[in-house]
Amino acid sequence: MLNLILRKRARIAYWRSIARRCLAGPQHEVDSVRLERIRAAIDSMPPLTREVFELHRFDDLAYGGIANRLGIGIDDVEAQMVAALLHLSRVLDGDR
Repeated sequence: MLNLILRKRARIAYWRSIARRCLAGPQHEVDSVRLERIRAAIDSMPPLTREVFELHRFDDLAYGGIANRLGIGIDDVEAQMVAALLHLSRVLDGDR
């Protein structure tokens, strides 16, 4: 059981690090053009993916809280966050 918890925490930390790299440019500054591209990338996500991403990133809800609010499983929340981060990575990759 402890290994499962540790693996989940490591996976979450990994995806958070990817999100930080997606949302910040090389200088770790966000100019207005990049900010607009980020907003457009978020807006172009499928509705559930966008909602999960926004609840986690902007409302600081934990995966369990998001799962309860949306009536989905924590594994579904994780899958949606992975989809959101991959989407951002693909769309914003040209900014580097």
